[in-house]
Amino acid sequence: MRVDRKWVERNLGFDPIATPPPETTFASPRAAKAATPEDFQREIIDFDSESPAGLQFLAFTTATGLSRYTDVQWPTGLAPKTGRAPGRSSNSPLPRADVLVVTWTVDEGHAMSRVLTPGKDSRNDYQSYTHNFAQISRKMRKGSPALQAKRLGAYWTTTIGDKSVVIFKSDSHMSQDGPQLPNIDVWRQIVLEVQPKLVITTGRGRHRQAIRSRRRDRQPHRPLRLHG
Repeated sequence: MRVDRKWVERNLGFDPIATPPPETTFASPRAAKAATPEDFQREIIDFDSESPAGLQFLAFTTATGLSRYTDVQWPTGLAPKTGRAPGRSSNSPLPRADVLVVTWTVDEGHAMSRVLTPGKDSRNDYQSYTHNFAQISRKMRKGSPALQAKRLGAYWTTTIGDKSVVIFKSDSHMSQDGPQLPNIDVWRQIVLEVQPKLVITTGRGRHRQAIRSRRRDRQPHRPLRLHG
């Protein structure tokens, strides 16, 4: 599928080049000024359709965010059962589970929690995750989302059928953390802690954009290796 200005206009209800949205609709002030590709990447990460800026954007566009969300009609016995509050500190390792699900942007977190942890929202309710934050964050560049949030991410647990699941909203991002790629350390750590049989990551191609950015910065490509 070709994504061009016509596609954007059909989905948003306006052409952002011909009719730029007001600066008050942006989560990142720098993105409103179109400074760099990285600023747009940060805007995608931080945009929150339930924040004041997000609500102003929804008033400007025909997009509806999650306002039209309807509950998933799960097969009998497979509806997610949201777990209780984790009985551990934010600096503790993640609990073990059969499945680890990871997502990245604020709105992806809203959507994921609406589906998989009903009643618990990733922004407002999830447990902060700071295990080894001091060590890993030394590799992060100033202003990165994880440094600003003072955590690596946030999580909750759920059960689907007989499978236990850890739901993880990452605040570490390859496109934002800097050339030392501490997101690799985050991945390695959370996989080793959860010991999942299956890992699912869902998002909008941030890693591919990060690789392109890294090549522009003349940083060598280093594949992600997870050891169990």
